[in-house]
Amino acid sequence: MSQETPDVQQFQSETNSVQVTRESGCRVKLEIQVAPKTVKSAHKKAIKAVSKEVSLPGFRKGHAPEALILKNYAGNVDREWRQMVLEMGFQDALKLVKIYPLDRDGIKADVVTITTPDEAASLVISYEAEPSIPDVDCAAIELKSPETKEISDKEMNEVLDQIRFYHAEWTIVEDRPAQENDHVRVDIVSLKDDQEPAPLVTNERIAINENLQPWLKSLIVGKNVGDISEGESFLTDTSDEATRSSFVPGKYRVTINTIENPVLPEVDQAFAEKIGAKDVEDLMTQIRGKIDRENNVARRQELRELVETHLIDNYAFDLPKTLLENETKFRFQKKQETNKAKQQEEKSAEDLKQEAETESRQTLHLFYLCRKIANKYKISVTNQELYSQLARMLNIPAEQLPELIKARPDIPQELSAAVYSKTLIDKVKDYVVDHAKIA
Repeated sequence: MSQETPDVQQFQSETNSVQVTRESGCRVKLEIQVAPKTVKSAHKKAIKAVSKEVSLPGFRKGHAPEALILKNYAGNVDREWRQMVLEMGFQDALKLVKIYPLDRDGIKADVVTITTPDEAASLVISYEAEPSIPDVDCAAIELKSPETKEISDKEMNEVLDQIRFYHAEWTIVEDRPAQENDHVRVDIVSLKDDQEPAPLVTNERIAINENLQPWLKSLIVGKNVGDISEGESFLTDTSDEATRSSFVPGKYRVTINTIENPVLPEVDQAFAEKIGAKDVEDLMTQIRGKIDRENNVARRQELRELVETHLIDNYAFDLPKTLLENETKFRFQKKQETNKAKQQEEKSAEDLKQEAETESRQTLHLFYLCRKIANKYKISVTNQELYSQLARMLNIPAEQLPELIKARPDIPQELSAAVYSKTLIDKVKDYVVDHAKIA
């Protein structure tokens, strides 16, 4: 939410009077009146600082009389004094108003009026501040409970079939080409005009069913073992949104290595014991428990998403302009690269930029709110949690990560920071879920 009209506040202390003007994009202007006492103190310190840096005949550094320092190095003292007034006045003002800069490099002294050591000084300093985040009371949040999902016989049988497939024996088909409902082992190579052929899949088993992408099915069905087919990927009118969003057009070579079909084991006492169950009834109980756990994970994720939506929709605040611009620029560039790789022109640059800005605004909004909630309720990420998430992302055992980090300094700090941020946000969402009212 942008701040259309500036918000002006007055602050007063023994050393400073400060007028604060808050503008859109978290811009802050401090109009500071520095008391004569502070100005004079800064002048004394400036003389002392210069005296430690210069030499005068007959005196050790730092021990020359003030009058001689002022007489011989007036310009040095004046520069040092003005800088000290600026720094002391600004630091005292920050302690008073408690509105801190987002980045010290962005601090700008617009006006500095310093006349004599016995008079007040006027400073006008502007900078981009940390956003002012509203307080969040987790216990006051109300969330709608996701619908409880009943476990169907179809789901139970699908999981059972997955287990049976894992323990199946496979028979080789040699007397006919591949057809619907067969399984084939294939090599798939990506063919690009300006690059060497790149293997994507080597002797991988693929099921020929309704889930197989139509372009790939067209290169397999009707082909015999040893056949090599080439073709381009394509979408159909029935392609769903997920397929369309991840689709990258290209040319591919497919080699049929074997055609095979499974012989599934019977679901009996021997099979149940092989799986680790006492009997078939116990096996089905275990399957139900597995599905139930997966449903609970899905329900927790749905509640997390409800928390995210609630926080973004109900706790508005202004975001730092440069931070939002930088995040938007980064996301916009990524979207352009993705659009180019897919060779699609469905969205204009303006549409992509608008998407990038909306996503950036929501991401930053959520980050700041979750950080405030984490500070309020003392939610933190342990090293063990961070290592666990990093290890999962890098696909290595967690206990190997410390040694890997020592041996691989090329693992970027940005990766650790991103994993830390995501883990903290997930923990905050879980905390809100556990303490909110769910009806």
